[in-house]
Parts: sequence; structure tokens; C-alpha cells
Amino acid sequence: MGRLINPGFGEQLDRCTILEMKITQAITEGTGQEAQFAGELAAIKALLPMVYPDPMHELHNALAEVNALLWNAEDKMRDCRRRKHHLQTTEMFEVAELGMLCQELNDQRSTIIAELNLGNNDGWIEKAETEVV
Repeated sequence: MGRLINPGFGEQLDRCTILEMKITQAITEGTGQEAQFAGELAAIKALLPMVYPDPMHELHNALAEVNALLWNAEDKMRDCRRRKHHLQTTEMFEVAELGMLCQELNDQRSTIIAELNLGNNDGWIEKAETEVV
């Protein structure tokens, strides 16, 4: 069955970390969407095992950290896109660096999700892109 219909442990934890960030942002910005996100988060958490081994907690924390870095990099990219007609040359280099950072972080994210899936005896492995030196 496809991963969208039957997400693995890693994909579920990934979604949880993203929803947790969205809840924090909604509270900070006062958008009123925190209840919606909290409901979705509770539904996903209900599917997860109640207890999982410590190495999984470390990977969960690493995934949350990578997702936060990715969130911040994407926010900076969005800001640059809003100002695209007014960017200075040095800012264009920053955009390129942010783009490469997003790729790197997404590769890290994919690797962590695969490790979480393996650690939970989920055989699904999403192949990360080959590292470019």
C-alpha cells in the first residue's frame, strides 16, 4: 500500500514535528488555527505506539531540529521571493546558499525518517539523494 495511505512511523513523527511548529506559530501570531492543528496532531499521535525506545526519541528530536532549520531557511527564501525585484547581488548568493541548504536538510530529513522506519520494523526506505561534494 502507498505511503500516503499507509504512512510509516518516521513519516508520522515527521508530520507531528511539523504540526507542533505550526501550533507554536499559530499561537505566536494569534491566527486561531492552533485548535485545528492540535486536532490533527492528536489524531496522528493516536496512531503511534505509546512508548518507543530511547534511540527513537533521539531520532525524533533530531528530526524536529532538522525540520525547524528547514522551516527557517524556507521562511528566509519566501522573504527573498517577496523582494525578488529589489535583491542586491550579495542577497542573490544568499538565495543560492539557502536553496542548497534546503536540499541538504531535506536529505537529512529523509535519512532520519528512514532510520525511524527501520527502528520500528517498517521496511519502507525512501532513498535519499546522493551526496554531492
